Amino acid sequence: MKVTVCKYLNIRSGNPSVNTPIVGYLSPNDTIEISSALIGQTIDGNSIWYMGADRNYYWSGGILEWNFVLNDNKFETLSMSDRQKIIFEYISFYAEHWILNHKSTGMGCGLTFAEGTLIGYHINIQFENELTKQTHSTDVISYKGFLIPAVTEIVNIAKASSTPLPDYSVSAQGDHYQGTVGFVAEDGNTGKSYLITNYHVLCKNFLTENPPRYTVSFPSNLSSYKINQPAYGMPNNRIVGYIQKGALDYYSDSVCVLLTQSINQFSYMDYVPYAQLAIDIEAGNNIVTVFGAISGIQTTTIVGLNNTQPINYYNGFIIHTIHHLIRLNKATREGDSGSVVLNHDQKIIGLIVANDNTYSYVVLIENILSQFNPIKLFNYEF
Repeated sequence: MKVTVCKYLNIRSGNPSVNTPIVGYLSPNDTIEISSALIGQTIDGNSIWYMGADRNYYWSGGILEWNFVLNDNKFETLSMSDRQKIIFEYISFYAEHWILNHKSTGMGCGLTFAEGTLIGYHINIQFENELTKQTHSTDVISYKGFLIPAVTEIVNIAKASSTPLPDYSVSAQGDHYQGTVGFVAEDGNTGKSYLITNYHVLCKNFLTENPPRYTVSFPSNLSSYKINQPAYGMPNNRIVGYIQKGALDYYSDSVCVLLTQSINQFSYMDYVPYAQLAIDIEAGNNIVTVFGAISGIQTTTIVGLNNTQPINYYNGFIIHTIHHLIRLNKATREGDSGSVVLNHDQKIIGLIVANDNTYSYVVLIENILSQFNPIKLFNYEF
């Protein structure tokens, strides 16, 4: 197949990697004949490379076309990790296109299990109603030489909301908007204790400002940003700490509270990085436990990875899209925002951020911890 070069592109010999010899280069608008696609070194989020008719290698990020299939490329014959890389790449570049242009309510990497064994991945595309689903429904997506299986379904836009809660609830002082306590961890540098939960739970006043404040950081003068447990307005509520830092951004919805006294808590001393979580899922270990202030302790399963989801905050006051979410096969309830999610080894994988009445969505623990430098929780290396 003949394709078009869209930027200056080195020609590599030996392997699909920038560490192999350069035997020439191509300029924008040059054309080349490619025979197959394969997984190579990841550059700027692109891990797919092409082998040319000359047996040399060309990075796909330098090629204009992407919506095509090569006969010799069979998606189902690839390793599970390579299939995941291709789907993750597609989602990272095109999920927001589906959301903006095809009225999708979210996109992610779906998991297919048989008798407890992971047997495949697919692109999961969500729509809010039957009309948009029928208009844009597809069971395959062609991408850079591969034909990727796809599943479409009707799912409401995810919501982040809360209601009055029991003892494991938290809220900002004076605010009846509440959520779940999340988890408590100690700063390895100072020994101080911090509560971690969702930004939207404790920072509603900042997000409903005009314009909204999507980040906060208060290294001093914290007395105006008090946090209650149980939530404000409930019996025996007390001030337990002060907002230190937080953000609602591309990858996270999290806030860090400096604690001034002990609280009712879910305290865990370890977390599982995403790389290990992916290995566990391939081995069939996709069972997780959710600790919510409203729903209590629930067991469910991971059914999607790398989800991109628009989330409805405060009944539509803000619609904000978060990426790299995990999808769980059970809807949590209003007030469970901030719930800690544990893997089969009782290690934290993240916090509940929203649900759509069918599924729940989890912010990855690594994306949470990376917000809080220089606070060092779980000895996380930034």
